[in-house]
Amino acid sequence: MRVSSGVDGFDQLVDGGFPSDRLYVLSGPPGSGKTTFSAQFMAAGAAEDETSLYVSMHETKDGIMADMADYSFGFGEALKSDSITFLDALSSEGRRFFGGPGEKMDRTNVTNRLAGFINS
Repeated sequence: MRVSSGVDGFDQLVDGGFPSDRLYVLSGPPGSGKTTFSAQFMAAGAAEDETSLYVSMHETKDGIMADMADYSFGFGEALKSDSITFLDALSSEGRRFFGGPGEKMDRTNVTNRLAGFINS
């Protein structure tokens, strides 16, 4: 099964969307559209009663909401609902979640912490 990206034209480029039940990480230089792409993806998922976890390494929830306010794809509404959970990695909550400097984070540790965070 494939999941729509929510981004016009993108699904046709990737054979109808993303394969389901996988973790996706967006990376790229500043201004390349990572935040906008992920916001569209999460808003589209929220419209289908899906849930998402947004982990920000440098932007606050309020900052992202302000950046996305000019778009009409419904990210602000989705973020205010229970559909999207926002984790600011640099906040006190994020530091508790990810641990302190020098703490070893292996795949199992991160997966277990994410699962606990999502289910809390």
